[in-house]
Amino acid sequence: LSYSGGESHTLTSDSGYYYGISLTADANSLVTTRSSQTSKIWIASLSAENDVEEFPASMNKGSGGLAWAADGDIIYASNETGSMEIWTTRGKGGEVKQLTFDNYTCVEPAISQQDPSFIVFASYASGKPHIWRIDRNGNNARQLTKRLYEDWPDVSPDGKWVIYHSAETQGDRIWKVSVDGSQSSLLTDKAARHPVFSPDGKWIAEGEGGGGVEVRSPGTAVR
Repeated sequence: LSYSGGESHTLTSDSGYYYGISLTADANSLVTTRSSQTSKIWIASLSAENDVEEFPASMNKGSGGLAWAADGDIIYASNETGSMEIWTTRGKGGEVKQLTFDNYTCVEPAISQQDPSFIVFASYASGKPHIWRIDRNGNNARQLTKRLYEDWPDVSPDGKWVIYHSAETQGDRIWKVSVDGSQSSLLTDKAARHPVFSPDGKWIAEGEGGGGVEVRSPGTAVR
């Protein structure tokens, strides 16, 4: 940033993450730490321990989360284009399709096993993460939540509800919201993160603030 006029100038344009900055005495050079990540997607058989397949090589497939749809598609987040976006592919070697193009961080995709017509994910489009949904073809993007800071969504098996983590002023909490965004309610009144629905939709597992895991019914909200 220019001290006098405030104009900004980009110094780096790669996909690395930079932590910390220090200037030389003459202010002509910078020193910083760059962190890069490498990620690949693998498929392993539950019945044959040596039956393991690697996805075709690409930059950081799945590094921002992934979900397996009941119809065989794998939904994943990748920064192949320079920004973390949501992609889909039909198994190993299948057609790859990019679903989001907003150049913001889109991560943690989730999909219902009974109603795979849409995908939910966390997007930083407004500066802080909120829960969004899109159709399977990438159309009809809709923001579902508007609280302070929301991520880690999961969809109920019947496709009617989304549970997610919310960073509140009083700490980490778990909420649920209807898939159209019209109804929302608090599920936990104590620290919890990363909620996941059980396959039958009757329970959710959540990481507690102390590092443990708790299971609870998603039907009753905390008042």
